[in-house]
Amino acid sequence: MTLFLLGALAACKKTDYDVPAQRTAIENYLRGQQVEYTQQDWVYKYADPATEEGPVLHRGDSVYFHYSGYLFASGIGALFTTNIEADAEEAGFDKTYMDFSPKGILLGDGSVLRGLELGLPGSRPGETVYLFLTPDLAYGEDIVGVVRPGKSVVFKVVIDRVVK
Repeated sequence: MTLFLLGALAACKKTDYDVPAQRTAIENYLRGQQVEYTQQDWVYKYADPATEEGPVLHRGDSVYFHYSGYLFASGIGALFTTNIEADAEEAGFDKTYMDFSPKGILLGDGSVLRGLELGLPGSRPGETVYLFLTPDLAYGEDIVGVVRPGKSVVFKVVIDRVVK
């Protein structure tokens, strides 16, 4: 009897969150904000133009960046992670043990969320990029801090440096 109940509970686990509805909510939000955005590989992206000249980021390049992650539910919500000091301060985070240095990765090595890997190429130093990620490109069914399973998120990414 116990095995049957465990099997029934496992079968009830929701893994088919409504990604199409979340994509529609993102598109509606971006249209309402009247920003020019692109969508490639189901990553929605808009950017403030680069303030510097520099190499365009491609897969296989090293990139150094600052970021802030926000919850998304029909609009940009609460900040849940950041290495941008001004964003942490504005959100009222305890900055005592926070590291505000740029994060460095080799783009394409799988060390960041899939949506970031897909959304960052084409960016350049000095650019602020906003990436809207549905759960299949972000945390999926995982609980990460305040991010609930099956939820979309938005990342603000400030590109500091690209190394070819």
